[in-house]
Parts: sequence; structure tokens; C-alpha cells
Amino acid sequence: AIEHRASAIVMRIIGRIGHRFARRGRARGTVITAAPVGENHTLPLAMLSDLLRLEGWEVSNLGADLPAKSLGLFVTDTPDVVAVGISVSTEDCLAQLAESCAAVRAVAPKLLVVAGGRVIRDDDHARSLGADGAATSGQQMSLLIEEHLATLQK
Repeated sequence: AIEHRASAIVMRIIGRIGHRFARRGRARGTVITAAPVGENHTLPLAMLSDLLRLEGWEVSNLGADLPAKSLGLFVTDTPDVVAVGISVSTEDCLAQLAESCAAVRAVAPKLLVVAGGRVIRDDDHARSLGADGAATSGQQMSLLIEEHLATLQK
């Protein structure tokens, strides 16, 4: 109960200060963040989303417990998507993360998919689940997006 109370307090704080992370000017592209079915931890997604906004990305945070099919549909309906970040914090959700990666790949094969969260060990682990790599911070994810976009332009 104490952990849940603390998380709720932090989410309220993030909600109150989130607008300070938005940068003026044109966004660099849209990043979608989400957690798959069974994953209920939204605090990492909220923090990641704000950090990505600080780096100049437009972010659509879809929250926790998102079905893979819904993620795929959102990707197809969102203009200027440059990447999808999927977060998991428990081993129990790794299969659902793989389903989410596959759903994104089915509708946007060249879109960057990044896995993150406590149970993602490294890039190889993320790739084994269908992602392009792993990120442990907003800055690292932003760098992965920039590298991916540079590769597509070559």
C-alpha cells in the first residue's frame, strides 16, 4: 500500500510539472510509449515521456495494459511516428512485449521499436523479443531514435 501511495503521489507531481518539459517550436517527430497487457506500472512511462518531450519529441503515452492490436492500430493512425517505446518491469510480461513488437512490425516494419524496463537486460535481450534495441533512459532512447533516422536517410 505504501508503494502504491508513493506512486500515486509521484504521478500527481508529474502531472503538475509535465508542461515544463515541452519544448517550443516544431517537434522532431512523434514517439509512442506504452506497456503491454499485464504490465501495470505507469510511472516509468510517464517519466520517459517527459524526458523525451524535453529532447524535442512529441510523445503519445498510451499507458499500461495496452493490447498489442491496439498499439498497432494507434501506430497506423498517428502521423509522423518515428519510434515506439515499450516498457515492462516483470518477467511475466515479456511474451506480451514480444506480441506488441510484432504488432508494430506488422504495420510499420521500418519503425524503430525500443524495449525498456527493469527486466530488459540488454540490446540482445530486447532483439530476441522483437525490438531493435534497449534503452535505460530518455536520453538513450532519443539517441537511438536519432541514429535510426540517420540510417533511414542514407
